[in-house]
Amino acid sequence: MVNILIDNPDYLDAITNFCNMSFRLGKIPANLKVTRVNHIPKVDFPSENKQLRPIGISRFLMTLLEKVYAKKVSDYVDKQGRFWSQ
Repeated sequence: MVNILIDNPDYLDAITNFCNMSFRLGKIPANLKVTRVNHIPKVDFPSENKQLRPIGISRFLMTLLEKVYAKKVSDYVDKQGRFWSQ
């Protein structure tokens, strides 16, 4: 489904505008900062919490923004050589 939406020029423009606005303003809408945690059983019939695996479910746009921000920061750090010297 995501491929269908990304191939749609209107949807792609909306995502691009949203990301650019977020970068310009330095803000992310509060409703995108919410992650729901679901517990997935590790065994067929879990009887203890340690038999459950927590999985965080976040919004698609927030995941996309995190990846874009991480890439921008990584590129900047690599270009500036701020953290590592070789």
